[in-house]
Amino acid sequence: MAEMVSSDQIGGVLEAGILKPGKGMDAAEKKIEELNPDELKDYVRQLLAAYEGISEQIMKEKEKYISSGKGRAELEPAYSAAMATLYHVAMIFHPLSTYGVYLLQRARDLRMDFEEVCGPFTLSITEENLNYFTSVLSPDTAEDVKAGKLNALGAMRSGKKGVYGVGALAYYLEKDATGKELILRIKWLYVDEDYREREVAGSLLSEVMYLAKKYDAAAITADISLSSEWSEVICFWLDKWHFQFTTGLAPENVFDIPGGLSPKVIEKMPQTGSYEAVKDKDFVNIYTRYLKKNGYDGYLLRNDLPEGYIDKKASCYFGDSVSPKAMILSHVLPSGLRRVEYMDARENERRVVRQKLLYAFFYSVAYINKKNQRVMMEVNEPDMYPFFDKALTNPEGDLIYEGLLLPPDSSEDLTEEDVQDFLNE
Repeated sequence: MAEMVSSDQIGGVLEAGILKPGKGMDAAEKKIEELNPDELKDYVRQLLAAYEGISEQIMKEKEKYISSGKGRAELEPAYSAAMATLYHVAMIFHPLSTYGVYLLQRARDLRMDFEEVCGPFTLSITEENLNYFTSVLSPDTAEDVKAGKLNALGAMRSGKKGVYGVGALAYYLEKDATGKELILRIKWLYVDEDYREREVAGSLLSEVMYLAKKYDAAAITADISLSSEWSEVICFWLDKWHFQFTTGLAPENVFDIPGGLSPKVIEKMPQTGSYEAVKDKDFVNIYTRYLKKNGYDGYLLRNDLPEGYIDKKASCYFGDSVSPKAMILSHVLPSGLRRVEYMDARENERRVVRQKLLYAFFYSVAYINKKNQRVMMEVNEPDMYPFFDKALTNPEGDLIYEGLLLPPDSSEDLTEEDVQDFLNE
């Protein structure tokens, strides 16, 4: 079980006048482990009673609010408070337990009821609505969403001048190292400062958990950089949702490649080259054919990728340029950071081939840039570490908190009946 939420975090419920300070709220200032069974029962009962009270209030007043033309502004706080209450109960037990999933589904049903009459509350971010969320997405993340590299969810809430995008969560799905289990990886989570402690992030994370169950993901991960000023706050909040944390190195390495290299160095590289001189259409056809042949089925094969998304000047091959044995593709993000989007080899000697290919890539980047270029790429194969240590003088691996949410074990996987039996003891 996670830590109990504090009374100020449950502000929406208190504002609704449903949850009264008392024995239950005294318990709210403690950790779950510090509560005796009676205190825990009182607190859970009070939360569930708060939910029922708010729900009744919503149903009674909904038609009146709608007919008055003030539907969203009046109804949003009550709906938010009802959903927040369900989130908190789910967190007390386990959000992915049978009972937790039941509560999150009730919250989702409530959200959909709100959206039916008042418009978007939590939605998928697409190219069509991306402009609503530019203030809560970094430029690099927004571009990844637009390109289809990342999926994203957005939260919309009422403000003084209308309805705004006030929070965003970006994620992607991938197979684990065994290729058998699907993992949902959270890459971005941000809420506008004016809307924090209103369960905006909770509504986004709740939807992610629904998607994880829908796609039968084995786990949800969230990596938080230790250099972020918000790292401790985010970890503390995710801990309430039963994420477990360890420290480690981010798989993406960032390093500088000095600029101003002479083209004569590139000319001396055997069996390698860049696609700078190849026509744009031919280049797209070459790498599309190569990716399909290698079994790749990701976003780089989208027909609507922005023109020039893959920078052919610093995308390289090993072997024949038209039918390469290995290929590396790179892209420059809005921040100026160059990211390796794809690297693979079809040769048996993959390590040797990759080293030659990477040297060609480094030289190409150094040639086309007069100044230093920041480059990011994943290095997740241990046999490549010595090469990077030798080839680069300043590789940086960001220290991170590695957050992991696994399904509950048998002792935590409570049903609604189990919880009712506990409350009635």
